[in-house]
Amino acid sequence: LTLPYIEINSVVDYSLFIELFNKTIFDNIISKYLSKTQLLQILNNLMTKGHYIVDRLEALNFTLFYLNLSHQCIITLKNDIVDESLIEKTEKRLSSLSRESNIFQIRVNSNIILKDFFKYVGNETNSKISSLINESFNTVIKSLQLIDVNQFNFPKIHGNALIIANLSSIVIGEQSLVLKVLVNLVNFLKNTSHSLIINGKISYYKILISWLIIIGLLNNSDRVTVEILSLQRNMHRV
Repeated sequence: LTLPYIEINSVVDYSLFIELFNKTIFDNIISKYLSKTQLLQILNNLMTKGHYIVDRLEALNFTLFYLNLSHQCIITLKNDIVDESLIEKTEKRLSSLSRESNIFQIRVNSNIILKDFFKYVGNETNSKISSLINESFNTVIKSLQLIDVNQFNFPKIHGNALIIANLSSIVIGEQSLVLKVLVNLVNFLKNTSHSLIINGKISYYKILISWLIIIGLLNNSDRVTVEILSLQRNMHRV
């Protein structure tokens, strides 16, 4: 299938177009009249051919549209995405955009899609999610040790923080991982809040990143993890 070229010139035009596209074109036409095989082919093209999802500011609306199309295909196909090659390519592409893109909108949208991809495609063992959270956590922890603001790569660190915040809300049975992240960040905040005035901008970034992750952790849906986090929070209040 050949995908169309889309050019939208303003944020308002883009928002209106995406809303119209999702509610009418995709739901009432594409998802109804294209087969699962055709939708899988579209998803494969979007994830593997570099001229659709382009990580450049001048192609932002173009890229956001195709990210949205990918998202709609994933939500529609769900567990019909079984080809291991496609699964691997999709995970790799979305995780790369989520963590490496310098463009805020691309990082945020890619993170949202990656979370739904893990939810809908299935990952009962949590192995991939846990590994990704660990990798991102190690990146964040290293960044919290930096002193020079010029070495603090905010887009990359922000992307990794979003990975932790988003994926920790769906990981199941990984209480030790969630607690490790939480305890490290709470301890960091305790030891850092007093230096905000002294270190200025870089401390602000670090505190912002830490709270972003903590909020994500507190949205964890696993019952046992929620109980442990509640107990941990009550202990800190004492």
